[in-house]
This record gives sequence, structure tokens and C-alpha cells, in this order.
Amino acid sequence: MLVQTVLFDKTGTLTIGKLVVVNTMLFLNVSIREFCDVAAAAEVNSENPIAKAVVEYAKKLRQKYGSAMEHVTEPKDFEVHPGARVSGNIGGKLVLVGNKRLTQACNVPLGPDVEDYMSETEQQARTCVLVIIDGRISRGFAITDPVKLEAERVVSYLRSRRISSVMVTGDNSATETAIAKD
Repeated sequence: MLVQTVLFDKTGTLTIGKLVVVNTMLFLNVSIREFCDVAAAAEVNSENPIAKAVVEYAKKLRQKYGSAMEHVTEPKDFEVHPGARVSGNIGGKLVLVGNKRLTQACNVPLGPDVEDYMSETEQQARTCVLVIIDGRISRGFAITDPVKLEAERVVSYLRSRRISSVMVTGDNSATETAIAKD
């Protein structure tokens, strides 16, 4: 019996299995130091992979601009908003880190530049995370689980042998399509 089809689980098989920040967009002029401090503080208590990517990125960004993050401040009034992300009081400022659902729940207006960034991010199969300080959107993150370098070679090899590849994932169809193209 010849193999005709191979099923691949996406996360950890075709992708590296770890979320990383791949780009950001500045919407409000906030110092790098303040931005990194509040973003990391809001996410530090979360075990979510998105939170880990945000904290790691904030630490790297602070280091890149010459001031290592010694410690991350614990937020006051930390709250998890299921399906939307987190909020907390950090240095007297209300900080929200999350998605569009969080902005709607907290009545944070989205300008056209934010809407465009979110749409573009989603079309690239990336997760858009917004950092909101005192009701104003400061910055957006695009977060993804990068495709492994060898994944394309393996799928191409199988195709050359007339073996079809099928990706199995719980992601939405936009993410599935973008990963399949990669």
C-alpha cells in the first residue's frame, strides 16, 4: 500500500510552537521605557502564550534601547478578561492589553489607523494585540507562531512524490490559509 496523504498538526510540527512578536505599530507617542514597563507589567501574571511573547518582546526592546528591565512591576487590580486579555493599574494608569473585543468591552475608540493595522495583521494570519494606556491606544503588536524552515522543504518533497499534505489546525480559516501559503 502506497502513502497518498500525510496529515500534519500545525502547531509545533509545521510551526516552531512558540509565539513571537513580529512587528509593532506606534499609535501614541509614549516613551519606549514607559511602553515596555506597562506592557510587561500588565502581562506578567498571565500564563497565556501571547502574554509570554509580549513580556519577552518588552524586555528585548528595553535592552535594545540601552536600559535592561531589572524587574517587572506587579499590577494592582489585575483582571483577566476571558477571550479579550488583561487589565491592571500600573503606576496609577489603567493599562489594557488585548484584542478588539477588549476595546469594545471597555469603550475604547478605534481610529481608522488602528482598524487598518488590525485588518492587515489578521490577513497575515497574525494575532493583533493592543496596548491601551488610560483609554488611549498606545501601540499594536502582531504576534505569530513562525513556520519552521524545514516545513516547506518537507511539503515540497512530498508533493514531488505525488503525496498530498493536509494541515490539521484549530485556527480560523484566514490563519490556516496564510500558514498553508507559507
